[in-house]
Amino acid sequence: MRKKYNTSHRNRVVKTRLSEEEYADFTERLAPYGISQSEFLRQAIRRTTIRPVVHVSAVNDELLAAVGSLAFF
Repeated sequence: MRKKYNTSHRNRVVKTRLSEEEYADFTERLAPYGISQSEFLRQAIRRTTIRPVVHVSAVNDELLAAVGSLAFF
């Protein structure tokens, strides 16, 4: 049985080589977002705003309360 995805079928592959320094920078930028390398690159190519994924659970109610108390202008 084939795996089903929510995204359209993609059949183009982009390969690149990075130095250790470039790869370290790339993974450092990617880490806070909680998304795959591929999705990070897709969003960067489309120049969309890359936003971190926030997971809410009983463990981080304090964080949720702090975010909720922020004033947005």
